Amino acid sequence: MTITECWAVWAFIYIMVLAGLQAIPVELYEVAELDGANSWQKLTKVVLPQLRGLLILALLLSTLFHFNNFTLPFVMFGTHPPAAVTVLPLNIYLTSFNLFDFSLGSAMSILTLIIMLVPGFIYLRMLRLGEVAR
Repeated sequence: MTITECWAVWAFIYIMVLAGLQAIPVELYEVAELDGANSWQKLTKVVLPQLRGLLILALLLSTLFHFNNFTLPFVMFGTHPPAAVTVLPLNIYLTSFNLFDFSLGSAMSILTLIIMLVPGFIYLRMLRLGEVAR
């Protein structure tokens, strides 16, 4: 399941990093070369600082997506998955609709919502800080 999840998200991360790399001005590379920087120094002193915000955003968005991913374990294992792959959204579904314990399912859903509000708030805060910086 982990391999499938990494394969599914790879294109999203790749396109985000590619867009970030294309947004780095060529002048920064030229200045680093004039200062005598080698390839490693260009990577660590020019590229990674320019991509830091983008990589944090990609990590945050992929975390939000993976935490709430219901479809992958449901499609791969069905309604009776092994205990090792019973992720939270699938556990909520099984509790609510297989065991018919809607009160526990709704309580777990509310806790999931509260947990997911934290990275969501961080994401919105990053967007607001990005608008101020422009």
